This record gives sequence, structure tokens and C-alpha cells, in this order.
Amino acid sequence: MLDSTRGKVLLGGKTDQASLLFETTVVQVDDHDDPLLTDESFGPLIPILPVDDLDAAIRAANEIHATPLGIYPFGTKAETNKILNQTRSGGASVNDGFFHASIPTLEFGGVGDSGTGSYRGRASFECFSHRRAVTTTPGWMEGLLSVRYPPYTDAKFKKFKGMSEQKPNFDRNGKVTGGWVWWVLGLGEKTTKGAGLRYAVLIALVAVVRGLGPRRPQHLLSMASAATSEPGVPPIASQKIAAAAQAIDPYNVSGGTDEHGNAVAIDYDRLVQEFGTQLLTPEHLARFEKVTGKPAHRLMRRGVFFSHRDFDKILDAYERDGTFMLYTGRGPSSGSMHLGHTVPFLFTKELQELFDVPLVIMMTDDEKYLHTRNKNEGRQKPGNTVEDFIAFAHENIKDIIALGFDPKKTFIYTDYEYLGGHFYRNVSEFESMVTLSQSFGAMGFKMEYNIGLPAYGAKQCVAAFPSSYPELFGLPDSRYPTWDPAAKMRHKSLSKIMTLIPCAIDQEPYFRILRDRCERMTDPHPKTALILSKFLTALQGAGGKMSASDANSAIFMSDTPNQIKKKINSHAFSGGRETAEEQRELGGNPDVDVAYTYLSYFLESDEELETLATRYRSGDLLTGEMKAKCIAELQSFVADFQKRREGVTNEIMRSFMQPRKLEFKGSPNPTKPAASAVEEGGAANGEAKEGGKDGRGTKGERKAAKLAEKKAEKEAEKLALRQKAEA
Repeated sequence: MLDSTRGKVLLGGKTDQASLLFETTVVQVDDHDDPLLTDESFGPLIPILPVDDLDAAIRAANEIHATPLGIYPFGTKAETNKILNQTRSGGASVNDGFFHASIPTLEFGGVGDSGTGSYRGRASFECFSHRRAVTTTPGWMEGLLSVRYPPYTDAKFKKFKGMSEQKPNFDRNGKVTGGWVWWVLGLGEKTTKGAGLRYAVLIALVAVVRGLGPRRPQHLLSMASAATSEPGVPPIASQKIAAAAQAIDPYNVSGGTDEHGNAVAIDYDRLVQEFGTQLLTPEHLARFEKVTGKPAHRLMRRGVFFSHRDFDKILDAYERDGTFMLYTGRGPSSGSMHLGHTVPFLFTKELQELFDVPLVIMMTDDEKYLHTRNKNEGRQKPGNTVEDFIAFAHENIKDIIALGFDPKKTFIYTDYEYLGGHFYRNVSEFESMVTLSQSFGAMGFKMEYNIGLPAYGAKQCVAAFPSSYPELFGLPDSRYPTWDPAAKMRHKSLSKIMTLIPCAIDQEPYFRILRDRCERMTDPHPKTALILSKFLTALQGAGGKMSASDANSAIFMSDTPNQIKKKINSHAFSGGRETAEEQRELGGNPDVDVAYTYLSYFLESDEELETLATRYRSGDLLTGEMKAKCIAELQSFVADFQKRREGVTNEIMRSFMQPRKLEFKGSPNPTKPAASAVEEGGAANGEAKEGGKDGRGTKGERKAAKLAEKKAEKEAEKLALRQKAEA
């Protein structure tokens, strides 16, 4: 373990095999996958993983091992309580190491991956004991049990139902509660605490009635007045409540609430620190403009796409190799996308046009089905079947096509309809490298979740590998009905192509897991690069995002002009003042104004946007005028979209979903051009090395590439004729 660690030895490290000596060794590690963290040593090896704060430490602990045998929190009472409340373990020693395991009468055991059950003291006796249940029915009880025998009447059924109702005979602390005798003595309450409270109330009422006599109403009134006017006690409306923390993961997006229950804006700086991503800087934008020869996209300039992983390396790869693959996706939870879904797709579309590279769009209909059924506690409700989510995916694909993607460079698929071949081989290999503890820790899954959700993550991860889509690069895949012999082995040349993923930051945990394992695949892949966006703010303002499950939080791409107008006027949070007079005198705050925020996503001119903000702050522009400007822009954008959407037929949709060789050129002047994928060699039986003798691949591969190219040309011609006829 010490030899394989990638960390830095801070203390010790000396070993002597002859005398079996191993110094106490402290090692500072840098990533969650270091062997010193993932493997059990049972030796004097102490790894240290530096973190920024307690939340990061808790998240790291859950990701590395969600159910350890023991956990040892050190800190204040508030800090250690937080650790215990947000982690799981077989046992724990607060402000000490392994102390709980040194007490011979205290039960000891694991949970989840670290074990089942416990032993020591009474726990050992119970672990190896079996309590046999024995009942004896006397003859006189037959009358009471007559409900078991026919004829069965409604009265008998009612009596039987009352007798067989399953209610626990113990409280939340596991203490057994009494039967009907205890119920009578406890004034109808079966717990000691509840019975005591009822007796206390009864005694107090008796004392009041007997001791105060006719003056009781006046005295009780004075008591109530005194209670409400006690010094230092605020009115109920202003009393503080427990604040809720920010929660961002692939299944939850909330900025949390403050001590008064108000929604809090998402803290993106904190999110960057917690996730360990980097901010996009002016230097990155300048480099982007230098490589593309075009201005940076407005969403990059305005900080909507604000963070990244290895964005500089994807620019390096483009300049060096001439190409990379774009990959993004959509979880189809309804039949229509909303405005928030279109923003990252429009950004991705512009990246595709600027770089002239292939794009893959994954529709995660399987994940949405699993997630929805999990939310419904395992029940399948009407409208939420597998077939419904496939239908949602198809409608969403048509929405995406209507945004204007190039059919020659774009492949769109649904998981239910495409998974197989080399893609599934990558899935299976990737699954073998992710433990349940790591999946649960990164995604926030719980033991009661269905098994499909943690298994799904591998699919979303390997969808970023170009080697999952050989046909898009002119290489054969191993699929029914052809089972091309040339596709027996996965294509190594595709594993050298880098991928850029534009997505919202809540999806980052998936790709954090991916990046840690890219280089561990049989054919190592370069780490995927990410460019991460903020969320399109919900109509109600800070603290959340547009949601397909809340019609009043979002502008849908199927909304009418009147619906858009009504939603903005009725629900869009305003940064203005209470009255027009106050607005003109004091000005408004565009930073929290939803109408202004939406305009920042769609107005191309930075000068126009800054003018709106300046006028709004000065009071020259009123809230109604800002909303009117926003309504006009959104109505125009949605109307243009709906017009294009009407022309997207099933045939056009299927042409985007057809696996085929994509046509892209990439950089015109790469410094070190990557070899064409179709030049990869390899005989049908997998014996020949890549490249072939002449570097052009085998005869079978060249033939397959030509057939695929001809097929793609015919499909493109058919599509062009169809679009011309419809026009």
C-alpha cells in the first residue's frame, strides 16, 4: 500500500522486512481513490486528506466508505453531532480513537459493507439465541375467535379487522409498552412519558379548579397576558427556526433556507469549493477566443457557465489533435422542455459550430423512470411507465432538434433504445470499478433506494467515452444483426479522443466519479473536461431552479404567448420597490430580478444589458417595464422555436437517432493531427495489431467504413429532399 500510494510521506515510512518493523507512517494524500484511503491496512499507516471545511470532510468520508466499521469525530459538540448525524458507521468514539471497541460489555459490530449484527456482552447472547414463539389456545377462547369460521358477515369482518390490525408494542426507543391495563392506567396513553404528561395536565386542571374558584377566568386571563408579554420573547412570527443547508446533487437543487424560513440564493462559490472545480477566468475566455477566432459566448462572458474541469486541456487537445467529442444529455421527465433546458443546449450548439466537432446527446429515459418510481416509494403511478418515459424522450428529442443542431454532426439516442455493443462493454467494466459505498456517498443515495439508481451512474459516465460509439467515427460496432467480426475488440484509437461535457453543476458528481476512473479502463481514456453552468433561476427567484414538476416555476417551450405573459407578471420575482414612486426615488436591484436575469440569458449585446441594469438601479426603469421587455423577448424566442418544432417529423427524429458516421472537420491546422479512427487496424479475430501493415486498417474495416459512409450520404440526401418538400 505504501508503495502504491500517490501521496506524500510526512512522517516515518521506514520498514525492515527482516525484523518485521514498520514505522508509524503519516501520508498526505490528494484524491479519494488513493489505496491508503480505499484499502484496509490494520497497520501503522495514517493517511491525511486535506479538506476546506467540515462539510467537505463529511462528504469525502461518505464517498470513500459510506458504512465503515468505526468513525472517530473530533471537535466541538456541535461539530461532532453534525458528523454523527450525517454519516453511518458500525460504532463511533467521539474525541477519541476506537474507545468504544475497548469496552467489553458494549456491543460491537458493523453496518452495510462493514458487517451485519453485533456481539459482546448481552449482544453476544442475543446473537446466538433464538426466541421460540409458543401460543396455547384454551377452549373458552373459541367464542372470541368465532370470526375465523363461516358464515362470514360484515360484523365478523369488522371485528376481525380490529383484532388483526398491526400496531407496534414498543415505542421509538424500543421500550415495550403495555396492553389495555396500561392504557387505562395511562389515561389512554401507552408510553410512560405520555401518561406522565397527561397526569400532570389533569392534576394542574384540578388544582386550578379547586384552588381558584370563581376568580379563575380573570386569573387565567392575566396568566395568558403575562405569558405573551414576557421580556425577551419575540412574537411568534419573528421567532427563529433551524436554517436548512444548501443541497446540490443530481437529484436535489436547493439553496436552503435562513433562520426565518426564507429561501436563500445558491452559493456558487461555496459549491465550487465543495466540488473541487475551478472558476472560469478572463484568461480562459481570452484563450477560447484565440483558439476559435470568435468572441466568447454570452453565457461565458456573463458567468452563467462559470466553472470547469480541464477546460484549458480541451483547448490544448483541439490545437494539438484537431478534434474532440462533445457530450451532453437530458432527463426527460415531461413531454415538453422548459426554458431552463434550452440554455445549455444552445450553448452546446454554438460550441459544436465553433469547433466543428461531433456531438452526442444522451436521453436518460431509464434514469428518469427509476428516479420517479423511487420518489413514489416503489409504486408505478399512471403516466409513469417505462413506455411513458420513452415517449417523453422522443418529444424532447424533437424539441432539441428544433433548436437547430446539425444532423451531420449530431447523434441523439435514448438509453432504452440504444444501449448495447461496445457501449455496454464499457458500462460493465466501469461498474466493476465503483463500489456501492462510493456511489451512495457521491449521489446521496440511501439503502432503501431501488438498485437501478446506483447502477445507472455507470451508463451516464461511459456515455462520455468516444469508444462507446464506434459507428460515429466510421468503425464497426458489435451489435445485432450484423455482429461484425471486425468489432470483436473495442477500438483503442477512440480511447485517445478527449471529451468536453457542457452541463449544469448538479451533474458534476457523476463526472467526478468518471474522471477518477478514465485512466483505469482497459483502454485508458483521457480525463473528460467539464464546463459547468449555474441553474436557470425559477420564476420565484433565488434558492432553486426551473422544474418540470412545478408548472409555475418555469416557462415551457409549449407555452402560449398569454401563458408566458401571465407567468412573468404573476410569478416572476421582482427586484423593484413596493410602489412606482419608491422605485423612481430609490431604484431597484437587477441582481435578484428574475425578468432581468432571463434577459441576460438571451440578449446578445452586453451594452444593452448593462443599460437596462443601470436604468433599473437608478429608478429610470420600472419593474413593469423590465417585465414587459422580458416578456417580448421570451415570446419571440418561444414562438420561433414552436414554428421550427412543427417541422420536426418522426422521420427527421429517427435520422438523428440512426448510428452512422458523423461528418466533422475540427481544427483546420492542428499541430499534431490525430490518426483517423478509420485507420485503426485489427483483424476480425483480434489477432492483428492496430493500423495494419500499411496503416489503412484491414480490408474488412475499409469496406465497412465505405458502406457506412455511403449509407450516411443516402440518409442525408433523403433528409434534404424531405425538408425541401415540406417547405
